[in-house]
Amino acid sequence: MAERDSFRGAMRRMAATVCVLSTQHHGGRFGITVSSVASLTLEPPTLCFGVRRTSPFCQPMIDSGWLCVNVLSREQEAIGRVFATPPAGEHRFETGEWFIHDMVSETAVEAMVRLPCLVRAQANLVCRLDRTIAHGTHYLCLAEVEHVLAQDRIAPLLYCDGDYHELAPPSGQPPASAHHLSSRNRA
Repeated sequence: MAERDSFRGAMRRMAATVCVLSTQHHGGRFGITVSSVASLTLEPPTLCFGVRRTSPFCQPMIDSGWLCVNVLSREQEAIGRVFATPPAGEHRFETGEWFIHDMVSETAVEAMVRLPCLVRAQANLVCRLDRTIAHGTHYLCLAEVEHVLAQDRIAPLLYCDGDYHELAPPSGQPPASAHHLSSRNRA
């Protein structure tokens, strides 16, 4: 088995998009910064991500069965830092501008699902948690995407080598600046 330090050092070389996962359960809002979100399948549209089992976000997400994956833009680094820094709690939602996505669910414990979603995120992916798989200190989570809002402009916040970075525009092209949201519903 690989040594912990050498494994961690290798992982610091992998750039990843920064996301804030958010959920609401029994009236409380919960959120956490992650860099482990990946597309798993297109049919059905499914994401996978890892969450530490002892995280204050984990049990409310599991109990709710719903979450929003907020893909951060390069301008939202402060939000990523707040949701990554203890202590967890409602105060985290004072950073950034949030809206509530309401939807009726036939599978949730509560018929009405209310999810906090970040305004001006690169994308907001409203997901139904399909399953969690325990492995070591974390759960590998599979979540089916039910609703998508996405910016026209592509300017994600990245995490690499223990710090935040931005994606450089292709050589010779100026950075994009459009901020229009478009809604794409799953058919």
